[in-house]
Amino acid sequence: MKKLLSLLLIFTLCFTVVPNTASAAVTISKSKATMEVDSTLKLKISGTKSKISWKTSKKAVATVTGTGTVTAKSEGQATITATVGSNKYTCAVTVVDSNKPVANKTYAIGETWTVDGLWSLTFDSVTVTDDRNPYSDKNPDQVVILNYTYENIGYKGSFMDLYISSSNMNIIDEKGEVASTYPADTSVYPKETPVGAKCVGAQEAYGLNNESSIIKVYVEMYDANYNTYEAVFELKVE
Repeated sequence: MKKLLSLLLIFTLCFTVVPNTASAAVTISKSKATMEVDSTLKLKISGTKSKISWKTSKKAVATVTGTGTVTAKSEGQATITATVGSNKYTCAVTVVDSNKPVANKTYAIGETWTVDGLWSLTFDSVTVTDDRNPYSDKNPDQVVILNYTYENIGYKGSFMDLYISSSNMNIIDEKGEVASTYPADTSVYPKETPVGAKCVGAQEAYGLNNESSIIKVYVEMYDANYNTYEAVFELKVE
């Protein structure tokens, strides 16, 4: 009898269903993220089939869709929150802009100033010329020719394509005096440049009141919405 009871007990244990109380933990795919401006990131919630709602704390910094796709808009920090039932799961997003011009940076010959999505500008050289225009009433101490290249990355003007010329430049000689344009003989004029194209080797001539080995060029540009962009170049005169 004891042997029979033992067998029945073993049989009962073998076929007893033990409920599985363990459940998958609900998690968010990232709790922190660093993003570049205009980049996207897909966040996911795992461990649940319940409805998920997404929200951002700062739309100006980062937006999020109903399916968890985050788009970086501007530099700053934002918190992306996913709500599942009464529980919340967050991702702290930091947005950076590596293409933003470095504050107070001064560019040299061959260095490129880039405004992301708009244009880039490089001064290739500054050369002295002995050319003097007999019809000019100006008598500069030194005449220099600025050689430069610019590219239209994405600028779309209301009236014309990208055009960078002396009207965008202010030249300062070595003694701090403002230079004026000079009617020297130049071979390549700046041109209107459409998106995706470059104007290579454009030239502008300036008359300096004082002979200089280094000049400063202050460049001021505007986008189609009249936002101002400025850069400073310190250029060696050859």
